[in-house]
Amino acid sequence: MLCLWKLSNTSALMAFQLDPKSLSLSTGRGVLGSGKDVLLCWPHEYNSAVENQRWAGALDWRGTNGWQSTKLACGFDDFAMNYAFDALYDFIPCGTDANDSKVVLFTANGKAAHLAKMRNFHASMTYIKHYPKQHNETLQRTLGVSSGLFSQQVVPTLLSIADNMSFLDWQLRLWEWNHTECFPERVTFVPDGFPVKIWAPSNRWLARLFRSGKYKEYVVKGHLTIAMGPGFPIRYTGPHIGVRHDARIFQEDRFLQARIKPWEYGLGDKAYVGQRQIITEWKGRNLSLEKQRFNKTVQHYRGRVEHLIGQVVDNRMALCTTWRGSFTLLAAVMKIAAHMVGLQERMKGPRYDVFGPWPVCPPHIAAQFP
Repeated sequence: MLCLWKLSNTSALMAFQLDPKSLSLSTGRGVLGSGKDVLLCWPHEYNSAVENQRWAGALDWRGTNGWQSTKLACGFDDFAMNYAFDALYDFIPCGTDANDSKVVLFTANGKAAHLAKMRNFHASMTYIKHYPKQHNETLQRTLGVSSGLFSQQVVPTLLSIADNMSFLDWQLRLWEWNHTECFPERVTFVPDGFPVKIWAPSNRWLARLFRSGKYKEYVVKGHLTIAMGPGFPIRYTGPHIGVRHDARIFQEDRFLQARIKPWEYGLGDKAYVGQRQIITEWKGRNLSLEKQRFNKTVQHYRGRVEHLIGQVVDNRMALCTTWRGSFTLLAAVMKIAAHMVGLQERMKGPRYDVFGPWPVCPPHIAAQFP
């Protein structure tokens, strides 16, 4: 039946397909020269089984900084690590100037510089995963670098790759397979906020900004949006102050607000009640059976963003324990974790069953919003 619908509406279907060239491009130099670029094609055009194997075999991280397993050290699969390293190669430091250790070098000339980039990138991901205390013995044991090398190379690596990392694509919500059983069209994304605990600021004014009444902790907040069907992370912002409400974070995201189509909707929890293009549960007691069923359906699909937030935060000690470093470094760590999870999820393929292909909005509805 779906095939007949597709065949009878071929022209309308084509009108909703996006040009892959308009998707976010990686900045890769092709240093590894391996698999297909996952950011340059739609998810159904990327063969995860074949291409991920090629990316995984492009570079061997075993023994880097003393670790024998990339997954245990960094929390990411080899194929995601290799793709990210290739895409960010020009932005990973490989040393410091001989005359001034504060000047960081990025141009790799020779094998030693290439290995230094591998060491720094691996140590950065390991830092996010294990968050060791910053004294020489612990850093050497966990990251494989001294405290001096950590300050001169690993911290600049974290800041540099965070500034240049762009693996999340908002346009994926318009993928023609971004459909579920109970919301077949026009509901394309799911947003939610999440907390990261921080050490209590000594400044009382700052302490009031970060003290969350909901979590009863000092926190900063991240905000993650996923494509509802496959569960791909497609938008991240943060860190935000702990007292900032999720609805206000959503409202103040100018990038997102400028790009949401007039005909599309997202699913949100009750924090988003009142947002024009967010569908939430019914509030109140003694709800009708129909409303109770609707609430359970919303909860079922909205829970997908919670799963992806868990992938970002859980088991990454820098984010699931109390942060004691600078806000600048925390901002870099949060962005890297969100974008790396988004990249890995996209390379693996849809986490949930998806349905299609058909446009996320019927042509007669879209025509009402020229």
